[in-house]
Amino acid sequence: MENTMIQRIGRGSCKMPSTRPLLVLFIFLAVAMLLNEMKGLWRLHQYQDHQSIEGAPFDEAIHLRKEIDHMKKISVHQSPDNDNGLIDKETNKREYIKKNTTSETSSTRQARDVREGVHNGLHGASPPLGNHEIILTSLIPGLLREENMVPEGIIFDVGAQHGEQGAHYATTAPGRQVLAMDPSPLNIEGIRQRYGKLPNLRIEQGGVGKEVGTMKPRDESFGMDMEEEFKVFTLDSLFFDKQERLGLLHLDVEGLELDVLQGGLQTIRAYKPIMTTEVRVHKDPKYTAELLNLLDREGYDSYVISEVCGFPHLDYRNLLNIPREMSTAFGSSDTVNLLFAAEAITRVEASGNEYGSIFKVVYPCCALGGECCPGNDINDRSCCSEKLVMNWAKRNNFVKSASMMGWKSARIWFDKWHWRLGQRQNKK
Repeated sequence: MENTMIQRIGRGSCKMPSTRPLLVLFIFLAVAMLLNEMKGLWRLHQYQDHQSIEGAPFDEAIHLRKEIDHMKKISVHQSPDNDNGLIDKETNKREYIKKNTTSETSSTRQARDVREGVHNGLHGASPPLGNHEIILTSLIPGLLREENMVPEGIIFDVGAQHGEQGAHYATTAPGRQVLAMDPSPLNIEGIRQRYGKLPNLRIEQGGVGKEVGTMKPRDESFGMDMEEEFKVFTLDSLFFDKQERLGLLHLDVEGLELDVLQGGLQTIRAYKPIMTTEVRVHKDPKYTAELLNLLDREGYDSYVISEVCGFPHLDYRNLLNIPREMSTAFGSSDTVNLLFAAEAITRVEASGNEYGSIFKVVYPCCALGGECCPGNDINDRSCCSEKLVMNWAKRNNFVKSASMMGWKSARIWFDKWHWRLGQRQNKK
C-alpha cells in the first residue's frame, strides 16, 4: 500500500514539469496578445468623436493604427515567447504614436495661436474692426458661423485693401480657404506682413473685371506708378474654368461691381455664392438699376444694409445678395432675423413694384437736385453730405440708430460703445 502511494506520487511528480508549465505559458502569451489588440481598439473607440489619441484627430488616429499594424507585421521575426521582444514592440508603438501626434498637435496649436493673435489684433486695434461698416462686418461672420448658411466653396475678398475683412473671415471660418485680392502692391505687402501667417488665407495681387487682361491704376491710392500695369482676372477664369467652387463673394471695387459680375456669370450660375456688392445709389441711377436687375435675372434677392459705407456721400451702401433658392434657409438664420428685427437690412428692387425701391429706401433727398444734393453736380462734396442729410432727417422726423444714420456719427457711436465697455471691464 505504502509502495503504491509512493509510486503514484512519483509518477505524478514526473508528469507535471513536462506539460503544465508549457500550457500555462501558452495561455499567458495568448491572453497578453489579445489584451494588446483590445487595448488598441479601445483607444480608437475612446476618440472617435473627433477627439484624439494624445492629440491626434480621429482620422489621423486611424492612420496611425494602420502604421502600427504595419510595424507589427515587420516585427514578426521577434519570438512570441521572448518577453523582451514583446516589451520592445510595445515601447516602439508608444514612441511612434507620440512622435507623430506631437508633431501634428504642435502644428494645430500653432495655427490656433495665429488665429487668436490675428483675432485679438483686429478687435483690439485702434480703431477696432467694425469701426467702419459694423453691420456688414458682423453679418458675414455671423452667416459663416451658422451651419449650411454659406454655400460650400472659397471665400473671395475682392478689393481687399488693408486685408481686415479677409483676415476676419479666415479666423471666423478656419475650415475654409479665403482668397484676398487687391491691385495695389503696397496693400498686398501690408496684408502679407499682418496676416500672411494665417494658414487658410491666400493673398494675391490683381484685379477682377469683365475680361481677362491688364489695367493701369486709376489714381495714386494704388501705390504704384500710374503707367504700371496689373493683371485682371474674371470670376470665371478663377473659379468656373478651374472647377473651383465659390461660396461667398465680397466686392469692394469702386464702381466696377457690374463688370465683375458680368465676367463671372458661369461661376454665379454654377455655384450660387452669397455675394455682397457696393453701390453709390444716386450717383448713376441707371447703373444702380442695371446692377439690381442683373442680380434679379440671375435668381438673386437683394437686401440693402442700412449703414453708410463711403464718404463724403451718404448714399453709399452695401447690398447683400442671396440666391432665391436659399430663401427658406435665409429666414431661419438667427443672424438675419436679428438684423431684420433691428431694421438693419431691407429687401429692395430697382423698380419697387413688389418691394421698396432702393431709390426711396436710401435717402431719397440725395437724388441730383434734391434737398440733400442741390445744384447739378452729383460728385460735388456737398452733395449728400452728412450735414445736409442730418438736417433733412431732422425736418422729416427720419430717425434710426446712430450706427445707421451717417458716416461720422456711426464712428462716434461705435467708439463710445467700446469705450464704455472698457470702463465696465475695469469697474470693480
